[in-house]
Amino acid sequence: MPLLLNTTMHTGSLYRQTVSISMPENPKALSPHTASTGLPVSIAAENGPVQVVVSGPSGAVDDLCARLGNKGVKSTRLAVSHAFHSALVEPVMAEMEREAARTRFSAPSIRLISNVTGRSISAAEIVRPSYWRDHMRLPVRFGTGLRTLAETGPDICIEIGPHPALLSFASAAFDGQTPPLLPSLRKGRPDLEQMLESLAQAYVAGAVVDWQKVAPGGRVIDLPGYP
Repeated sequence: MPLLLNTTMHTGSLYRQTVSISMPENPKALSPHTASTGLPVSIAAENGPVQVVVSGPSGAVDDLCARLGNKGVKSTRLAVSHAFHSALVEPVMAEMEREAARTRFSAPSIRLISNVTGRSISAAEIVRPSYWRDHMRLPVRFGTGLRTLAETGPDICIEIGPHPALLSFASAAFDGQTPPLLPSLRKGRPDLEQMLESLAQAYVAGAVVDWQKVAPGGRVIDLPGYP
């Protein structure tokens, strides 16, 4: 996606001095705080029933967090480069769509759940330039997406990333029937060690593993079934 990356890099000065805040507050309960104060702060992500992210200009976000702090609501500053999913990106949304229209997309070969809607998305919809424009501005419906995922009854959930930051939200979405939640990598552990551990847990959970690709030249043997 070199063209889309190019757009972000060249328009970053429009909204670089911003922050996002993560706070354990229901989105519906949070909205009146932003509306009554007139603060230019947007709900950027809904990660779960009591965890949302807000985004906007630094001063407005700090003011909102101070007001909520007086009511006992804790917040955590996130390390982000831009205030995506807020009104500050609106000046570049049209350019984002134009660049997306110049980009060649391929239809996905697997089922995807959209962060824009929190529901399954069709191949025709995800390749539309307007979808990626909206994705930049609208809140991330991650919590809704997790509930949609839970409805499909997955055997295993794997978080692809440098550290398991989202698996804790997944456990709350499965209502007691939680499948194995496996990280791909974890800070403080060697990459290969963590990947092999998660692979082993996936195998125990029923995943089919091509062991010749894991250990070329090795052979598979049966082990005793007793301790």
